Amino acid sequence: MKKALFVATLLIFLYSPAHTQESAALRFEVTVAPDLISSPQNGRLFVILGRTSQTEPRNTIGQTGVNAPPVFAHDVKAFAPGVTGVIDQTAAAFPVESMSRLPSGDYSVQALFDSTST
Repeated sequence: MKKALFVATLLIFLYSPAHTQESAALRFEVTVAPDLISSPQNGRLFVILGRTSQTEPRNTIGQTGVNAPPVFAHDVKAFAPGVTGVIDQTAAAFPVESMSRLPSGDYSVQALFDSTST
């Protein structure tokens, strides 16, 4: 089985405690650059948040403990250019219980897609 992995650095994100589920729930929308993959792929989309000036928050995946960087993930099907992958309140989360429990602050945000398609 051929496996593809690609990464995109998204943005610097400022989260405010004023964001609640009632007002504006936190949500990340990730798209694929047109020439990055040639056919739709199934896999797991991750969004990793870093607290430092580190440019590659994905390199912190695997750290454990209460100070581990927040990681959110969701399975996606047929991910391809023109398709939007969404990470929202339904995403699996670590080490926080859910996206709504994310501490306020400045974060470096990076998306990673781990493909399981052939």
